[in-house]
Amino acid sequence: MLKSFGRNESGAVALIFGLAVIPLVLAVGVAVDYSRAASVHSHLQDIADAAALAGARENSDNIAIIEKTARAYFDAHVPPGMLGQLKSFNVTMTPDGAVRVAVAGDVDTTFTNIAGIKAMDVNVASEVMRAAKGSLEVALVLDNTGSMSGDKLKALKKVSKELVEDIDANADLEARFGVVPFAEYVNIGSGLAGASWLDMSKVAKPKKWDGCVGSRSHPLNVGDDTYATKIPALDGVSCPKQEIVALTDDSKKVTKALNKMEAQNCTYIPSGLAWGYRLLSPGGPFTEGESYDPDNREPRKVLVLLTDGANTMSPANFPLHTPAAGCSGWASVAKSNDYVTELCNNVKKQKIEIFTIAFDVSDNGIKTILEGCASGPSNYFDADDTTELEQTFAALTESFQNLRISR
Repeated sequence: MLKSFGRNESGAVALIFGLAVIPLVLAVGVAVDYSRAASVHSHLQDIADAAALAGARENSDNIAIIEKTARAYFDAHVPPGMLGQLKSFNVTMTPDGAVRVAVAGDVDTTFTNIAGIKAMDVNVASEVMRAAKGSLEVALVLDNTGSMSGDKLKALKKVSKELVEDIDANADLEARFGVVPFAEYVNIGSGLAGASWLDMSKVAKPKKWDGCVGSRSHPLNVGDDTYATKIPALDGVSCPKQEIVALTDDSKKVTKALNKMEAQNCTYIPSGLAWGYRLLSPGGPFTEGESYDPDNREPRKVLVLLTDGANTMSPANFPLHTPAAGCSGWASVAKSNDYVTELCNNVKKQKIEIFTIAFDVSDNGIKTILEGCASGPSNYFDADDTTELEQTFAALTESFQNLRISR
């Protein structure tokens, strides 16, 4: 009997299994508690953003008035069960006039309570710039492809010119605009033929070159770090008639360029994005952009990307772009779409604010890409027709001049 008892291992196995389950259950519990805390954090951040906006709308520099409005909004929208978990609610004004709301609280734990963790801290903050002052740099990256012909391009010209003129009329803003019309390629202007960063080796007659440029190979085509490998000038390809306009405070020059845009050819969005990025960059090829501000306040740099459809050209043969489906060809546009996302991410790493506009777009794939490209959900617009396009550009005008969440 004793021998039988000594050979019986079932109890030991049960004991080991029981001990092993404890950390497993605890790990699952920690994940659940952290998930709850993350959900509360997200909800609290949304309310703090809205409360900061409410306070910033007060036409007053009296912090007591601003705080009263912000707190009233916060209390009216925070769930009752969450109010008891708040530790502090502070409203301050930064030296440059931004309204800052900081909220601290905690979330009671369930499973991690076993490990002695009674609550998890949840802290959020939101900062809202008031009426815009200082310098503003905007790159308008606009689709000039054949599908934009007729009323669509006419409407785009109208709203773009109104945007520039309205911002130019704001005496508190030192605004400069640049324009990048794009289709299959981008026209940088024949006057740049002698630029040190431009490779003219593929152009048979440099004096007759029309300003059209292709793409460098990956990853140079999505970056702005070096131009030791030069940008290829091209012959015999279809380019937009209107060339790029570098950042300028000459609003008449900008509106004149917008008015001259023509719709033709197919779509390669990465070209437009890359040159919009280069316009805003303080380094070459274009040097009109001021140095980056880590907070994107002085100057505030903005890239506006508008397209009416998906990519129909592929970078299958650098420096050329090859026709794909929708443009009398069959090359894959997968890389084209990947490059849009990579470019957007690189632009946002420099804290440049991106607004994206899908104008009369039916392709859900490119809509998703554009939405992900924007700096936030409120920076993406899906304009189904010219009326919604007018509303979109009115919202841009307001954003450039008035309140915006800066942190």
